[in-house]
Amino acid sequence: MTGVVRVVMGGQPTATVTIRDNVFDRSDVTVGMGGMVTWENKGINEHTATEAATGTLLSYALNGRTFVGNTPIVVAQSGRRIRWYVFNLDLEMTWHNFHLHGARWRWAGDIVDTRGLSSAESFVADTVVPPVVLLPDPECEAQASDRTVSAHGGPGHPGPPHGGGSHAGGPHGGGPHGGGPHGGGSHGGGSGYEPERVRVRGDFLIHCHVEPHMMQGMAGLVRAVQDLDIRPDEIPELGGQPLSGRRLADLLFSSVPPVVDNRARREGGAMPLLDDDAVEEGLQRLPGWERRGDQIMKTFVREDFAHAMTFVNEVAGAAEAAGHHPNIDIRWNKVTLVLSSHAEGGLTESDFQLAARIEELDQPTQPA
Repeated sequence: MTGVVRVVMGGQPTATVTIRDNVFDRSDVTVGMGGMVTWENKGINEHTATEAATGTLLSYALNGRTFVGNTPIVVAQSGRRIRWYVFNLDLEMTWHNFHLHGARWRWAGDIVDTRGLSSAESFVADTVVPPVVLLPDPECEAQASDRTVSAHGGPGHPGPPHGGGSHAGGPHGGGPHGGGPHGGGSHGGGSGYEPERVRVRGDFLIHCHVEPHMMQGMAGLVRAVQDLDIRPDEIPELGGQPLSGRRLADLLFSSVPPVVDNRARREGGAMPLLDDDAVEEGLQRLPGWERRGDQIMKTFVREDFAHAMTFVNEVAGAAEAAGHHPNIDIRWNKVTLVLSSHAEGGLTESDFQLAARIEELDQPTQPA
């Protein structure tokens, strides 16, 4: 039983092949770049579909699973301890390098964030879940406030912005910019605003530091959760309105594009398609991008092929982080990116979020 899957620019996002005993029903199918082929076994016997040239592709696993979204996601409060029991169960001549983002541990008198393992080797590491938001040290802020008051000749002059005080008043982040139970004296006096408890999260990668192993699936996540007490008057974008119903990441970190875990969103159902007005509005924020049916696309130009491939690798990193992947066409120094949400059958917010992230990467050396 043999068949052909043809991958072409602009092809259909999905195709289905029915496996019957001794034959593929549709033995020649065509899909677009990044498309999906579904194999349905309707025969009496068990069958396996493999790539003809090499057989099944090699992958590396964490706890028996490969690639972020399938591998373990450890969810814990910032500041909690995690004890890692790390085993290299690869019994061939293969080394792995265990690496954590945002955390270190003590080993052989050193503080490390990576350790290699030979075949059948194991070790134990104790780490702390990193904070999602790094808060200033209260003592350093107090010293800076004292120096500011002294430099101005006395307490009658304004201190640091928001009246000084600490960003962290307790285990949950306390009252930012203030020392009292409600955040202290913002702008030099009581503000009258009650702090609101907001929960934020951040994802920190766990992976093998041998790059080919990571790219072949040996990666997982530590998902840190942190509670912060925020006063609405400390976020100018709010205009004094309550935080309820707003995305804190959009308000505090508006210059940083959101990273969307599309896998998690899709588990609860399909993402909503954008209507024509929303698509046009999104394109106005993306110079050079244009709509082609149910896709948006743009061609980027680099100096030569090597620079084009560097750009493609940058795009690949952004796509992996977002869990959303463009179709990529490379013609020497020209890279054409096409975005569409294939599972939903059109354009969703994920396409425009990833396009905005791509725009923040290095700009082309000449216009496309």
